[in-house]
Parts: sequence; structure tokens; C-alpha cells
Amino acid sequence: MNRHSWKTAAPRGTWKLALATAGVVALGTAGFAFANTVVITLTPTGPQPQFVTVGWGDTVVFSNADTEPYTVASARGGFTSPEIPPGGTYTQTFQFRRGTYSYSQQTAGFGRNGQIYLNVTGQLTLATSRAAVPFGQAIVLKGKSSIPGAPVTIFGRPAGSGSVTAEVAKAVAGPDGTYSATVTPKTGAKYIAYTAGDQIRSGEVFVIVQPRLTATASRTKVKVGTTVTVTARIEPAIAASDVTLARYNRAGKEWDRVEETAFRKNGTAVFKWRAEPGRTRLRVALAPKDVESGFEPLKSRWVEITGVL
Repeated sequence: MNRHSWKTAAPRGTWKLALATAGVVALGTAGFAFANTVVITLTPTGPQPQFVTVGWGDTVVFSNADTEPYTVASARGGFTSPEIPPGGTYTQTFQFRRGTYSYSQQTAGFGRNGQIYLNVTGQLTLATSRAAVPFGQAIVLKGKSSIPGAPVTIFGRPAGSGSVTAEVAKAVAGPDGTYSATVTPKTGAKYIAYTAGDQIRSGEVFVIVQPRLTATASRTKVKVGTTVTVTARIEPAIAASDVTLARYNRAGKEWDRVEETAFRKNGTAVFKWRAEPGRTRLRVALAPKDVESGFEPLKSRWVEITGVL
């Protein structure tokens, strides 16, 4: 099924960076346990009732009450039954697009028409267990569907990607309509869920990813004036372009900016610090201007360097 826009459908795409890995709930393959069943009786004067309305996922049973065999066929629905003997039945599940499906009841030298209107209505919600998640940790995307037993497909659009989306998880609505799927985001993204053949959609939820940021020192106790290497590491490496080294000002009880440098491709950045007398606390931080879309600016834990005479 083609999808053309985020607002009305969910276009499939391939991202240069994978958005997420998902825990997928297995789906059944033979209709839905909670769908309705509508019976149409095939009679010498034609199908009875001649016009019926069904919901998405409902099952229509064509029951032959005549002494002649019949077939039923629908060009729009794309189905043709085998010959239905007297007393026999043919079952068709309606998982199509909203609209009217004309069909014919046929036997040798005889034909009658009927119509089935597929009415697709309902609601679908989507929520996230966490709006901000540390990189590498999972979130639960969950919601409720007004069509119990129907499959739900969740798509994601990574921040800064424009309209490119991809399927990240599948679930199935339970007897009470609830569903859930576990996803591990690789970058911040907006998520949306679809059901009923992508004809019913949820609202959007946004999840931001907190990168892992650490600071380590080559030595923590050195002579005053000795150069200490402070290494910043970020994961994923694409989360930010630059990083800032800051020193704690005990008198002012604030962090003073020391210098800024760029991350290398491997996600590391190196600072050179000349040890001062006494204990000095240093940390690294991400400024909002240096963080890529979908990631949260944050600060590392501090390291303490002691300068001795």
C-alpha cells in the first residue's frame, strides 16, 4: 500500500541512520477474533439482504439457501468464490479501503447483484512511557484502538528528516483495545500509529534521546603546572558537533567556561588542562547550538584534579 504524506498516511522510507530497534508482537494470519460476522443468504431472487454495511475486519458469510450452486465475485474486492453448493457457505473478510463493494451472485444463465458498504470509523491513541530516554534504553509505545483484535503499525519520523518515515513496530489490539510495543530509539523522533489498513491514525508523540556524555582525566593527582588530558566521549558520535570544558568556580558557586572543541568522528574530544594548586573540578557540557536535532543537551559528571606543590 502506498503512503504519501505524514498527515494522511505514513510513507515508507530508509534512513541513513536507523531510528530504532523494536520488540514486535506476533500477528495472527486468519482474521480477527473480535470482528463481527454478517450473513448474506443466496436465494433464487438474489442475495438477501441486498445491501449490508460492515466494519473493517468484519467477516461476511455467503450462505447458499437455494437448490442451485452459486459463485460470488467482486471486481473491486478482488475476490471470486469457488462454487458454493446448496447448503454451503463462502467466507470473505473485509480488510479493504472504505467504500462500496458491488458483487454478483451467479449461476448458469442467472445473475443478481448486491452491495457491501465498508464503513471505516474509529479511534486510535498513542502514548510513550518516556518523553526523554537515555541512548541505548527502551521505551514503550502504547495506546488503545476502537477495533479490538486488529493489527496496529507504528511509524517513526526522525527529527530533522523532513517527511521520511519508516515502520518501527507492529502490535495487535487486545480484547479491550489496548496494545503496546517496545522500541529502542537511536535518535529523537515523532511516532504515529495506524490501524484498519492505515485508514485510522493516532496523534503524534515525540521522544528525545539523551546521549551518553562522559569526562575522564589521564591523571587526577599531579604537580601544579603539569598538563592533564581530559577526554570527552559522546555516544552516539553523531549527537553533537562540539563540546565545552567547564571549571567549577567555588567562590561564585558556578561553572565557568574554559574552552570549546570539536568532537572527532569516533565521538571523542580532547582538552589539555594545566593543574592548579588544590582541587579543581572539571566537566564537559553540550551547548544547545552544538546538539543535533532529536538529541538533548546535557552535562557530564565532574572529575576532580588535585594539584600538589
